[in-house]
Amino acid sequence: DESIDLTTFSTPFGRYQYLRLPFGVSHAGDDYCRRVSEVFDDLPNFRRINEDILVYSATYDEHIEAERELFHQAAAHNVAINTTKIVFAQPAVTFGGYVVDADGFRPDPELTRS
Repeated sequence: DESIDLTTFSTPFGRYQYLRLPFGVSHAGDDYCRRVSEVFDDLPNFRRINEDILVYSATYDEHIEAERELFHQAAAHNVAINTTKIVFAQPAVTFGGYVVDADGFRPDPELTRS
């Protein structure tokens, strides 16, 4: 927010300022990852690789509560989550090159085929 004035530019139609980081700025991904880390890394039942987020739990009720907390933190800190990429409450998922399930994690067989 303190950088908004630094983004001012003029055109024949007036002066404008970016309210969000514009597309194409080289450090946009780094800024997002830093922000996501600040907001979510202390949450229990949560893991992150870059901008990908994994919520895990021992029970369904714990899982719903952990997801609820994730969305609450996102809203409280104005962090956008792409809801079209969400997969809720699955017994197994692929995350960061691993298959994660109740037995733990193992390399994704799709990535280890020769």
